[in-house]
Amino acid sequence: MVRNAGVIANKQTVLVKWYSKELCYEGGVNIYRQEGQGIWQKINVSPIRRLDTLSRKQYAEDEDLEFFVPYIKGSKKSDINGLFLVNVLVKSFESEVFSKFLGVFYKDTTVTVGKTYAYKIMKLKGNTAFLLEQSKSIVVGPEILDDPLQDISYKADTNNVFIKWRPEEKRFFATNVYRGNDNKVLNIINELPVMISMVADSLGRLQYPKIFYLDDTVRSGIYYYGDKSPKKN
Repeated sequence: MVRNAGVIANKQTVLVKWYSKELCYEGGVNIYRQEGQGIWQKINVSPIRRLDTLSRKQYAEDEDLEFFVPYIKGSKKSDINGLFLVNVLVKSFESEVFSKFLGVFYKDTTVTVGKTYAYKIMKLKGNTAFLLEQSKSIVVGPEILDDPLQDISYKADTNNVFIKWRPEEKRFFATNVYRGNDNKVLNIINELPVMISMVADSLGRLQYPKIFYLDDTVRSGIYYYGDKSPKKN
């Protein structure tokens, strides 16, 4: 995923993040960038991989890291799953420092306003590189909100609202759901960002679930309206 971050420390900036089932990559990754229809060029000096530690200053910026960092360092890959994996992903969405620790974040400050770029993330294993992800193209400019979610559908019964939308994994990893009523105030109603993934059906075919979010806190006879906002990274 790539997005414009505007000007940071007097430099035009594009933020790049990548995720897969592995979460961390022992051999690290290299990042390649293409300008327009030009050739792909490696832009990182050395492979990007999980850090060994964080500084006291970095820990001071976010007290949650005192828990997450030691736990991840002391865990096997197979131990990072289920609800803990969800929390790790959510934390990486919220924290640039934690994303850097995991080795899933790169800040490109060598871009030019108005030019178009695309990025490739190449996973390294020994002397071989494998394509992990290729981004959509992005035109460098000010930080702007992405387009809203598409194909949103609702289905309601007496005390539930079932919600679904078009999943677009190259645009966003997670979604927040907001709800309001006649007072026109929108409030977030999900405890954690909603992350959608494909699951195997009875025949082994990968499909998205029929419902992405269930709101079971509504009351019959009350008019509600809502908003689904992509969780930016």
